[in-house]
Amino acid sequence: MTVPGAVVPAPASRAGRRRVTSRAELEHIAFALFDRQGFERTTIADIARAAGIGRRTFFRYFPSKNDIAWGNFEEELERMRVRFRAFPAQTPLMDAIDGADPPDACPAGALHPALRGLA
Repeated sequence: MTVPGAVVPAPASRAGRRRVTSRAELEHIAFALFDRQGFERTTIADIARAAGIGRRTFFRYFPSKNDIAWGNFEEELERMRVRFRAFPAQTPLMDAIDGADPPDACPAGALHPALRGLA
């Protein structure tokens, strides 16, 4: 019920920057930047600024820029190391690389359009 002539206070606003609400939102912002600027030219500072968060806050969501594009990058590196170790030492380098990362592991079509040229 409203009282005629009563002053209704404005809702209190939060000070500071808008917080990113999820990893997915931060990914969306980052992919838009990758698409516009390219992956290599986009910095973590660019992503944080576009999301309205601090650079340090970015690291609460992702350990690195690569983790946005390729998931958990460290786990992928470890997976590759395990596969490389499985090859005999005399295996030619290019054969080991081809065998360690099978083409169906991450088809280029599954990547965000901004990253397809890097696959």
